Amino acid sequence: MTKRYLTDPDHPEDAAEVEQMLAEQLPGLAPPPHRAEGMRRRILARTRAADAAGETLLRSRLAEGDWRPLVRGVRVKSLSPAHHAVLLEVAPGSHLPVHRHHEDEECVVLRGEVRMRDIRVGAGDYHLARYASRHAAVHSDDGALLYLRGTPIGDAGQTLRALVTALMPGRGAAPVTLRADDGDWKFLAPGVTARLLHRHGDRESCMLRFAPGASLRANALPVDQESLVVQGEVYYGRSVAVQGDYQLATQGHAGPELASDEGAVLFVRGAPLA
Repeated sequence: MTKRYLTDPDHPEDAAEVEQMLAEQLPGLAPPPHRAEGMRRRILARTRAADAAGETLLRSRLAEGDWRPLVRGVRVKSLSPAHHAVLLEVAPGSHLPVHRHHEDEECVVLRGEVRMRDIRVGAGDYHLARYASRHAAVHSDDGALLYLRGTPIGDAGQTLRALVTALMPGRGAAPVTLRADDGDWKFLAPGVTARLLHRHGDRESCMLRFAPGASLRANALPVDQESLVVQGEVYYGRSVAVQGDYQLATQGHAGPELASDEGAVLFVRGAPLA
């Protein structure tokens, strides 16, 4: 829809230039003292709240931290041992062996593509492997970067258990794959939509999609809240996070306000958002 200008609604090209010239000549108007003081207090309060929330965050940036080899062509970086969360980088032509899951494992592909028999999961897609299911070998022809939570990787004993029990019969429940644009996106806040991925007990996993300039106010957290930037960049209060950056806000604290200047997609796991 073409914007209409009050100065000359029938000639928007000319009117835009005129209104810009007028705006540049107008002096700034100071608000009344009582309003100015109120605005100042609100800005300072939000700044202090953002700083306090940021101090309680545990951060792991993609560009920082230690990676270690897992199997040939695959390396791993631990994000949160308590939540069994890791980043996994798979070199072109490499693979992970067949294994069995002893809890629900969630995967988000950040870059590239992986395949498991006839299932292909690409950038922005979500894959859920169910408890007690046996997972086919995971291959990547051109390389991939994955986020996993609910994985035994990082615990030598649990990883061995996953490999050994894969030799036992039984496939378990079928996995679930949701494509980047699949599902029902619901309104959460102006410019912010959410898509439910998985619900387990009092926790939900979802994708949040931010339009440019959108924000989401902070709330007190009844349980830990994990989040990972899937696309774009997100401000956690005054700290910016980019693709692959992981944040953990702990139970009992207020999570930071989330905002994105240019738009973003964020994976979040914690208490229901709405």
